[in-house]
Amino acid sequence: MKKFLQKWYPAIIILIGALILRLYFLIFVKADFNFDENFSLHFSTLPWRETLKYAIIETNPPLYTLILRFWSILFGQNEIISRLLSLIFGSCSILLIYELTYKFFCRRVAIFSTVIFSLSAINIYLNLEARCYSLLILLSILSSYLFLKFYQTNQFTKKQLNFYTLVQTCLLYTHLTALLIPLIQVFQTLNDDAFDKSKKKAISRANILAFGIFLIWFIPSTFFKLNNHLANSWYFNFVQNGPANFLNGLTNLLLRPDASILTYWPTIIIILIIFWLIIKAILKNQTIEKKILIYLLFLTLLPVILSSFLGILSAKYFCLSLPALALILAYGLNLFKKSTNLIIFFCLAIIMFYSSFGYFSEPIYGVQTVTNYIKNNETPNSLTIIMPFSEKIILDRYYHGKNPLIGAYPFTDNLTEDERIARYNWSKLPVTPEILDRWLTNITNKKDKIFYFAYQTENDLIINWLIKHNWQATHTLETTGKIQQYLTEFHAPTSTNKD
Repeated sequence: MKKFLQKWYPAIIILIGALILRLYFLIFVKADFNFDENFSLHFSTLPWRETLKYAIIETNPPLYTLILRFWSILFGQNEIISRLLSLIFGSCSILLIYELTYKFFCRRVAIFSTVIFSLSAINIYLNLEARCYSLLILLSILSSYLFLKFYQTNQFTKKQLNFYTLVQTCLLYTHLTALLIPLIQVFQTLNDDAFDKSKKKAISRANILAFGIFLIWFIPSTFFKLNNHLANSWYFNFVQNGPANFLNGLTNLLLRPDASILTYWPTIIIILIIFWLIIKAILKNQTIEKKILIYLLFLTLLPVILSSFLGILSAKYFCLSLPALALILAYGLNLFKKSTNLIIFFCLAIIMFYSSFGYFSEPIYGVQTVTNYIKNNETPNSLTIIMPFSEKIILDRYYHGKNPLIGAYPFTDNLTEDERIARYNWSKLPVTPEILDRWLTNITNKKDKIFYFAYQTENDLIINWLIKHNWQATHTLETTGKIQQYLTEFHAPTSTNKD
């Protein structure tokens, strides 16, 4: 018991602090579900046949959706309960990253890495979001732990290899970006002459088997997407980003996206200095520790570089880099003298705590002011139009009025509303002025009031159409929190209900 406490008491203290911080944000700051959370909950609670059907059509693999389904059946579907599942995954990740770092480095590095990891703004955010990313981080740490354990000992039992295969399969079934982890692991073992050839084959076979099981979902899912405006997907808008955006990607793993200059530049300087020290250590080191550091560098940099190339700087899409980055920074801090590394560590921890706490100083998303306004101001002949159409699942959850909510989908097809959302929520659907005019003319006929709910964009086609046809904008209301959407109230030219 004494040895257990001696090893684990720092991790337990860090976990308690992390839970207090997260529970405070979850209970007192987090508000309504955003679109992604609504999406997960909606499609996880449909009848089994529908859930499995849309699991194939949906962009992401279905593991989290299926886990959330059972969680909802057991504990309910409100905001706090649904988000607790991700918090459990996040808490396990904190303990696991401590164990990983303690095993392969030392207790000081383990403490550093666990604190950095637990204070990350994006990690806190994902631990409180009813989406797959907290599970993705947990599985990425477990995958790395098993792989590095094999790598360090150059031996493993059949049971251990089977468990590794299961973890890799679950990882691939959690998010598409997870594919990078097995690729990095196989690449590193195949290019290491010191690694036993039979063990190389065993690890390669384990990952090939996991990928083969993944193809059961991936092939039919890809078939659906190839026939559904794939070229218009937002994530295929390639953007060439420079080094500054790459550095933004790294800082976005540690700080809030809108970090101030006072927190951004000190963090950049610390990252660059530590990366320089790590590279020097790798060049001098000829032990297994060098190979572990190379693996961690690949896992840190490759997802961020690819995301930067694609123009995707939202850190949740490369969050699997966060554990490796935390370990790299912790190891680099330990290369300084003891007094110096403590000073730098506390400075970084204070910066991260300040950034994270500031990020959650207000709700991320709150839509009920908008839905209550619609309910209180609607008329028997009013109508709410929602753009993009997929966001209708948000208002469906929080709107308790009597009049119809219509997603802006001016196309004719035989799809159900759920299938449209599952197929096209990630696509930009092209629409001609003629199609839009015919659709809007039809749905606004004999209406005296239109509530238009959308993100604020320049040259909004629906707003322009309403203004062109003499509808009068009388009121605009904004959602609360950091994700901003707008409700604009329009009165018909002949309406007798004008304010």
